[in-house]
Amino acid sequence: MTALNEEMLNSWLDLSVTIVNEKLVSHIPYNEALICNILNRHAQKSPSRPLTATALCALTRMQKSLMNRTLTSMEKRGLICRERSKEDKRKIFVRLNPVKDNPYFRQHKKTLVLVDRIIDKMGVEKAIDVMDALRLVTSVASGALK
Repeated sequence: MTALNEEMLNSWLDLSVTIVNEKLVSHIPYNEALICNILNRHAQKSPSRPLTATALCALTRMQKSLMNRTLTSMEKRGLICRERSKEDKRKIFVRLNPVKDNPYFRQHKKTLVLVDRIIDKMGVEKAIDVMDALRLVTSVASGALK
């Protein structure tokens, strides 16, 4: 029998492959979808406090050069808007472009339908248990990688 650590790693990888193969981010590259999701969540929680590219690097653990290339590509395609701070000209804020034809919003809506199906199949209590377990795994893995 495979050791528990191998089983857990396989489950983790299976989930990652499923997320990619089920095209949860099919209309835009994964890093762009991740950035859009962070910007969307942040705009809902703190609409008056936009994020900078530096903050996005910290949240995604992407290198600054990759973040800048990704943001430039996203801006050219109209996914995001960048604007210089009026108070501190060194800061450039990044916001999700709120237009209705933004491909992220279309994909996000489809992804939520899939998540709702998963919750319906698992039941609310088990879905909450899974979320708690995933948060714990993320927390422990983040701490273990430092």
